[in-house]
Amino acid sequence: MCSYEFRARGTALVGLENPERDATEQHRYINWLKAARKWVTLAAIVLVFFGLAENLLGVSLSTYTFGTDAATSPLSAFSITLLAFAISLGDRREAHAWHGSVIALFAILAVSAQRVAPLFVDHIPFGTYFVAGTVGTDTMLIICLLAVSVLMRFQTAVLGLATWLAACALILNGIIGHTYGLPYFDGEMAILTLLSLVCCLIGTLALYLHRPLVRVVFMTGSIGFRTRTMMAVGFLAPWFCGLLLYRWYGVPEREFHVEATLISAIIWTMLAVTLASGFSQERADKERRAAEKRLAEQALTDSLTGLPNRAALTARLTTYWTRFQRFNVPSAIILIDLDHFKAINDTFGHDMGDNVLRAVRGALLPYLRQDDIVARWGGEEFICVLKNTDLRQLQHISERLRAAIRAISDLPALSHGKGPVKVSASVGVSTFLAGDRGYEAAIKRADDALYVAKRHGRNRVIFDGALRPQPTRQKRFGNVLTA
Repeated sequence: MCSYEFRARGTALVGLENPERDATEQHRYINWLKAARKWVTLAAIVLVFFGLAENLLGVSLSTYTFGTDAATSPLSAFSITLLAFAISLGDRREAHAWHGSVIALFAILAVSAQRVAPLFVDHIPFGTYFVAGTVGTDTMLIICLLAVSVLMRFQTAVLGLATWLAACALILNGIIGHTYGLPYFDGEMAILTLLSLVCCLIGTLALYLHRPLVRVVFMTGSIGFRTRTMMAVGFLAPWFCGLLLYRWYGVPEREFHVEATLISAIIWTMLAVTLASGFSQERADKERRAAEKRLAEQALTDSLTGLPNRAALTARLTTYWTRFQRFNVPSAIILIDLDHFKAINDTFGHDMGDNVLRAVRGALLPYLRQDDIVARWGGEEFICVLKNTDLRQLQHISERLRAAIRAISDLPALSHGKGPVKVSASVGVSTFLAGDRGYEAAIKRADDALYVAKRHGRNRVIFDGALRPQPTRQKRFGNVLTA
């Protein structure tokens, strides 16, 4: 018994190259950000604990470097650490993703404790050392918003993304505040706290890469590049103008900083317009690619049977021939021609002839492997191309294909009032040979063998004379001959 494996396929374009762009290449930046999510959250923990160490040890390296007196409080460090762990465990693909949701909820409770607890009790029982320092309103809001974004990443992703954008707006205000020398809300945020929250912001965004609005920013194509470039310009140009205004030109002291607020509004408007434009372009480009794919499939597909046509097969045969020349990968040609097909059209009508061709397609596919190709060669001719097949396997499969075509005569779809529709096929078989100048030579030998099958009474398999199929039992392979 031959060990040849068979597998049915649900697609007609079996064995053909995918016309779409390589998805891995297209999503390269997206995959990088997914892989970097846990490293980014680790960086957040390192930064915030470095800031806490400065606060507890009285060291002021970041104070001297960035010119701010704000420091990281223990409660801020603890809450950001919880948030970082929640983000690192929040991937929907992981089995214990719900752990991230629980930790995110604890992060909200922890960062809110200093503000909420005094409303209910006069004394906080877990010690003044742990809550030493003040958690700024901006820090508390950012941690809460990012934690809520982690909680909503599954069922309410749109609302979760909206909370992420709100946190991003607050962090942008923090960057403007530090670079312009402006306090906002109820005081400045410690620079290391701000940097750790930026890392958490990036990590949370990695949880929403399945959303089209986010993916468009990280696509590797021209649309992704333009979107990233316009967003960078939309942020840097107004920010730099504000930097010159506050640091060089000088702005009078005001209780409400109108200029900084307008700059922040301009930045967010430009970012929103750019993101919406990029999303619209990506959606239009996706529709264009889908239309191009349909046209490409139509150009390479036989409209009647749904099989690859001659043009599609020729392209794949070139690839097989190149592999045969370079790596000596054997390939076989099985050419199939339906017997007396013109008589079927004349007797039963062309509609019945079309039904026969479609039935032949259904009969051939179950007996071919995933890497094999079956195509309509023209008229009532079909061709199969098999790779890595030895002579015994080739003998077995060719006879199975002939028998499968013969068996479709019993299908109800081929019944007719004028009598049974008898369907059979003559089959010619050949392989690529070292002396061939191209795959056309193998097809020519298979065609010659097919006409030998016609002359010997049809409904049989004939091998090219260069092949020597092994003798088989007449009961099973009585129709296999050598030209």
